[in-house]
Amino acid sequence: MYAEVIIEISAKAVDKVFTYIIPMILKEKIKVGARVKVPFAHQVLEGFVLKIKNEYKDNYELKEIIELIDEEPILNKEMLKLGNEISKKTLCSLISAYQAMLPKALKAKNNTNIKIKKEKYLYLLKKEEEIKKYISTCHYNGQIEILNKLLKEKKIHITKLDSSIKTLIKNGIIDIKLEEVYRLNYQSDTNDKQVELNEEQKSVVNKIIDNKNISKTYLLYGITGSGKTEVYMNIIEEIIKDDKSAILLVPEISLTPQIVERFMSRFGDDVAILHSGLSDGEKYDEYRKILKKEVHIIVGARSAIFAPVTSLGVIIIDEEHSASYKQDNTP
Repeated sequence: MYAEVIIEISAKAVDKVFTYIIPMILKEKIKVGARVKVPFAHQVLEGFVLKIKNEYKDNYELKEIIELIDEEPILNKEMLKLGNEISKKTLCSLISAYQAMLPKALKAKNNTNIKIKKEKYLYLLKKEEEIKKYISTCHYNGQIEILNKLLKEKKIHITKLDSSIKTLIKNGIIDIKLEEVYRLNYQSDTNDKQVELNEEQKSVVNKIIDNKNISKTYLLYGITGSGKTEVYMNIIEEIIKDDKSAILLVPEISLTPQIVERFMSRFGDDVAILHSGLSDGEKYDEYRKILKKEVHIIVGARSAIFAPVTSLGVIIIDEEHSASYKQDNTP
């Protein structure tokens, strides 16, 4: 078996796929859209698998893929097709189009080292009756405190192991598990109460929702302070009732903590945020939230249009005339 791979060099001279042999150990694992490490000239580069085939007709001597980076594809069928369209329309290299869609941690780029963040949590190994029996005979307040807390909260986040924890682990009462945590945690102090829309706003929302199953474009005009954000939120609220997703694009300069706060207070943790102010690790976490279908709403600057959502119900482009939606560099 062979794989056609587009490598991480964006120069036009190498803007084409290269064929590599898929080693036996990877034949059952490799998928289109996944990243691989391959030998290229005198270096090792990363690239995306664009095609898997059984035959190779040229006479060139082929090299083997060195390593499979992803168990699941990074680029799905839609993104592969979209990257192709972007490349043709903007005259950029194909690899540049694919790289533009992804957070740094998922780009085909050697030596990128952004890892999933994990923290330690304590869990009970015994049933409640056994725990209570242990507590009744225990003479150590530290152990009793931990067990009572676990009975109430089911798990406890810890940063260090003290003697009480070590003893309970040794006795087979509790255990430690590593759990993935997200770096970005927006906490909203307020609860956004739904504002009663005026007749004009209701008309806008109803018109769009009545046509929610038809691909249609609307231009909403309203001066600053006229309540456009409230209209957006009402549309999104109706869309996600059908288990569909919504993308709200906002010019980078307008993506203020206030707008994030409004969406968080209205929709809670059903929102992912994507913009340039986040660290590489935070972007990676937010992207994976979307990939894992943990959120329905994506609020972000222009690159959020590439968020890997499924069942997209609406795209809202706020201040659509803004020049910040245009990118100066390729693509």
